[in-house]
Amino acid sequence: MSWSAVRFVIGTTLGLVVVVLSAVSARADPAGDARLVYCSESGNHDAVVTAAIALGTVLPGAAADRISPSAKGVPGDLKFDAWRHSRAAEFERACAALIAQRKLPVVKSEPGLLNQTLKQFVALPSVVLGALLAWFGTSLAAGGAHRDKRSNDFHLAVSAYVLSCRTCLVAWRQGNGRAAEKQMEAPLATLVAELRLCGTRHRTWRMPALLEGRVVVFDADLRGDWAQEERDRPGNVELRLEQLTILHSELTWVAAAISAPRRSWLRMRATPRGAPT
Repeated sequence: MSWSAVRFVIGTTLGLVVVVLSAVSARADPAGDARLVYCSESGNHDAVVTAAIALGTVLPGAAADRISPSAKGVPGDLKFDAWRHSRAAEFERACAALIAQRKLPVVKSEPGLLNQTLKQFVALPSVVLGALLAWFGTSLAAGGAHRDKRSNDFHLAVSAYVLSCRTCLVAWRQGNGRAAEKQMEAPLATLVAELRLCGTRHRTWRMPALLEGRVVVFDADLRGDWAQEERDRPGNVELRLEQLTILHSELTWVAAAISAPRRSWLRMRATPRGAPT
């Protein structure tokens, strides 16, 4: 993975962390808010005080305008709002008991800040991993498609050149192959260009450069004077057809190697048959 991709992933992760922390810190507690609103209604004050008396946190005989906490050292005769603020824990306990006793609908409390944060952070690696896998899969697919196109281009260049050579040799069987030699020029130039491009992209491969030399030598021989002797021409044609078949096979190896370079690197670093070392 390139350094730019690593920086992108790190930046994305940090951004997600900031968003999660901001969202968590902004959340309220709807369950607690619902209890506070319900128990603070004036019509429920007496019921809340009665619940507190039953729980023993307020002395018997208390009312909404006169509450005496049971704890020692706490001043009595508090108003309801003063008691709610000064004895918040006792108020919450009495309020919760009242709501449970009346079987009111309870709003499920959301997890605390720490639990929410932990849950979000547990989910973060999955999000990042999913993004990385998607990016990696896309990169592999794009790389595979690019290699397949290069392999196909190379294969087409090989096929065109081999066909032009075979056409020339077949024409020499009839004694008129010289005219067909002109049809070999463009395919030869395309094939040599593809071999050089392959060698540039795969600098550890020996095969492209060696085969380029083989192709140039074969092409020069095919255009030579070997066909002038009519008596030896059939044997010379068959010999060069055999050489062309071997050359075609080795060029096909390169086309396959371009499509799957990791499986073919050892063969591409070897020396073709008949090539100088």
